[in-house]
Amino acid sequence: MISVFRYRLLHLHRFIQVRDFADGACSDLTKLRNIGILAHIDAGKTSTTECMLYHAGVVKKIGRIDDGDTRMDFMKQERERGITINAASIAFDWLGRTVNLIDTPGHVDFNFEVERCLHVLDSAVLVIDGTEGVQPQTISINKQMSEWGLSSIIYANKMDRKSADFDRSIKALKDELKINPIVYSRPVYIDGRFRGVVDLISMEVRIYSKDKTVCLPVRDGDGELNRELIGRGVRREDLEVMIGFRTKLIEELVSFEEKMLEEYFEGKIPSPDSLKSLLRSCC
Repeated sequence: MISVFRYRLLHLHRFIQVRDFADGACSDLTKLRNIGILAHIDAGKTSTTECMLYHAGVVKKIGRIDDGDTRMDFMKQERERGITINAASIAFDWLGRTVNLIDTPGHVDFNFEVERCLHVLDSAVLVIDGTEGVQPQTISINKQMSEWGLSSIIYANKMDRKSADFDRSIKALKDELKINPIVYSRPVYIDGRFRGVVDLISMEVRIYSKDKTVCLPVRDGDGELNRELIGRGVRREDLEVMIGFRTKLIEELVSFEEKMLEEYFEGKIPSPDSLKSLLRSCC
């Protein structure tokens, strides 16, 4: 396993422009992760990368493609055109791991840049546009990932747009990519506008605002629907739907583990940590 990590690390530095913001060289290669950001053009790969760098503490301000100040699109041509041309990697520390985050082009003309990155990746984040769903390059990238046996997280971006439709995007993944995504996070709307997400594993709702992010459980300490969430504008019916989606998630995950499936039929609900472990093992 170590030799595989070393092979990937050497090839990463050989083929991709690397920017290092980690505290130091990763001496324990089992704690090194090469993660690619892949998508159809304009789905929001580079913007997603900028947000990840911000939350990792690498940058103090989230760069914008329109302003030409993103960290990953550093070439003059990329900043002028507002597209990614070359694959680029940036290294940073996250939860005791060193992550080599690799941002790749989404335009079909630069697909060779994606292809040469795939063999160094441990996993990938496939970004889809929540207003468009599955697009031509999404299909091509998914096929390439399947050929390399890469596990991936699919991230629905632009959910704040009026034309965004999460359920339509999930259906497109099933119909066009022929996959059965395990949905463990869903958007939350207040008065018809995107305001946050619900984590179906922890059953916590994150509501975003300019001032701060509020994180509240779907149920309060008495097991009732959280009154504060309702007071903040989340409809009672939406909270009940979230509970139904969590039940579906649990049923999908325990089906991968016979013992836990038997325990579930006996009435034992898996803990959030158990669900996370199942999620990792089945991807």
